[in-house]
Amino acid sequence: MPIQFTRTNKLMDECLREVEDYWTQEKARLLARQAAFDSENWDEVDRIDAAEKPKASADAFGLADLIFSDVVRHQGCYLLRSKFSRWDVDPDGEFVPTEHTPDRSGREDFENHRHISDYFISKEPGIHFLIVGLAWAEFLYLKLRVSFPDVHFRICVSFSVKPFEFDPEDTHIRDDCVVRFHAIREGEVIYGPLEEFRHEAMGILEF
Repeated sequence: MPIQFTRTNKLMDECLREVEDYWTQEKARLLARQAAFDSENWDEVDRIDAAEKPKASADAFGLADLIFSDVVRHQGCYLLRSKFSRWDVDPDGEFVPTEHTPDRSGREDFENHRHISDYFISKEPGIHFLIVGLAWAEFLYLKLRVSFPDVHFRICVSFSVKPFEFDPEDTHIRDDCVVRFHAIREGEVIYGPLEEFRHEAMGILEF
């Protein structure tokens, strides 16, 4: 698995098993194709290629911008900053609470959340959103460890898997994965028991 969560809910455990099965099948497919290619069995190569499931179309430019974004200290917070952001970094400024972000962790959790579906051209629902989200979370973990080795962070990955009771015909299922992070601070609690999230697969990485 690309990431080892500190804690998960049951829905995320189920999704992670699905991700593992996906990679097992994909590895078997690639090995079979390579064997057919090495033996010059072109009919088998064509058969394997034809049977391959269509891949979701990603926005390469958008994904590159996400990957190469910086994490900066700004007004007492650690914020994700695109290479194309125009706001000036204020590392020594003070945090100013607002109605929606009453503390620093809340501001980070809000401003640092990214919808993985925003980086795809096609929006066909599927496990691919979670797979990319897990990869981004792993990359983000490495970025934070290197950039701020003395700061403890929490990364949250969520993946919609079930409709809400008030909207049983909800079609927004398995069509997005959200990755967010914030620094861990005493007295600033963002996430309680993960089993309270009955409609989303939830995974938390703390380090």
